[in-house]
Amino acid sequence: MRTAIKQVLFHGARWSGLNAFSRRLRRDSLVVLNYHGVLDEAYLRGADANIACNTVGSGEFAAHLEFLTRRYRPVRASDVEAWLAGQRELPPNAVLLTFDDGLRNNLTHAAPLLKRYGVPAILFLTTAYLGGQRLLWPQELYELAMRWPRQEIPRPDAVVGFRLDGDRRLRARRLVALAKTLPAATVEEWLQQLRADAPLPASLASSGFYAFLTWEEAGRLPGFGFELGSHTVNHWIVTRCTPEELRRELGESKSEIERRLGSACTSFCYPNGAAQDWSAETAVAVKAAGYRAAYALPDRIQRRSPVNAYAIDRLTVAGGVSQAAFEARVSGVVEAMRAIGS
Repeated sequence: MRTAIKQVLFHGARWSGLNAFSRRLRRDSLVVLNYHGVLDEAYLRGADANIACNTVGSGEFAAHLEFLTRRYRPVRASDVEAWLAGQRELPPNAVLLTFDDGLRNNLTHAAPLLKRYGVPAILFLTTAYLGGQRLLWPQELYELAMRWPRQEIPRPDAVVGFRLDGDRRLRARRLVALAKTLPAATVEEWLQQLRADAPLPASLASSGFYAFLTWEEAGRLPGFGFELGSHTVNHWIVTRCTPEELRRELGESKSEIERRLGSACTSFCYPNGAAQDWSAETAVAVKAAGYRAAYALPDRIQRRSPVNAYAIDRLTVAGGVSQAAFEARVSGVVEAMRAIGS
């Protein structure tokens, strides 16, 4: 019932002119959208919602782009960096599309649509995964928990294991959330133990949801309008890294992207990106590593003043969301409703 009521409200916001009014109020904001993957709707049908939630269908994505090109002015990440440096202004209703991680479907499904609509984007690469046969570690942990042969899985920070009985999907999701609060080195050691005890099927790493780009494939993306930035080496939560680990995650990912692709890497994106996943100290480290901008994920529209160049706000774009809901979110109506409700 609640979902149905929300859909009525979203459609009402579109046809009443509320979306248009909200866009006018926010015309001097910067809308930064956070995508992860794009796949055909047929591939998504029937998939585990916890796996598919960060993936939008090709038809959905085309509808997003059609709306954005009518109502917004797409900009490049380099335009945002120049604006932050005071070198140029952004147009009214500016929108920037960002993609996290470096999945192959960004090339096979997202890139052709971006090129068709003439919309630029930036892809943040998690460099250790490119050209390999690994699942991004939070997804790997989720799959390990889903396939774990017992009702209790070892956890590294307690003598007692983590219970998986009941709703296995919910418990697996909570296990991943727990892991994101642990030190990076602890998680790596833990994953090595779990892999040895119950290895995942090798075919998973080549599936549409999980397969990463090769470096050669990443090098083709600028031809579709993509810029390329860093998402660390290993996708560790930066606030869970030691200072030395953080320097490696920031510096080695940047230098490898520049060496392999022959272009400057000046934008960074915090893994996970919530308030607890970056800090003033990590932002200083990002700047010291030579980045000109960094993106977080508080799930809100970025005001043009004030703006923290090393924690730029983004909006999450989830899959399976109606077009009316997407338009209301991008226009700022959902954010306003949330503020009123709180």
